[in-house]
Amino acid sequence: MEMQKRVSAAYARAAEKTATRVARVGDAFQWVIVNNPQIQLFDSDFEHPSACGSYLIACVFVSLLTGKDPSLLDWIPAKGVTAEEARVLRSASKNFSRN
Repeated sequence: MEMQKRVSAAYARAAEKTATRVARVGDAFQWVIVNNPQIQLFDSDFEHPSACGSYLIACVFVSLLTGKDPSLLDWIPAKGVTAEEARVLRSASKNFSRN
């Protein structure tokens, strides 16, 4: 968790210097891991995102790029993400797609 704080701070400084936005995917992952540990965000290799992790990443980017509230999205992948997991992930992404 401490490492994620340092990485996030570095990205925030870089974004401020370059007048850009940051998709805070790492922060979103950290929040889900702490608050919803039953949702598996990584594949069995613990390096690549699972279907739920990929969905969370997509929700953060959709919100950042469109400005739309990801909790209002209704699309769910055909497999690998339950309706409840999708609801939690969309809600979580809302908190990490704004600077």
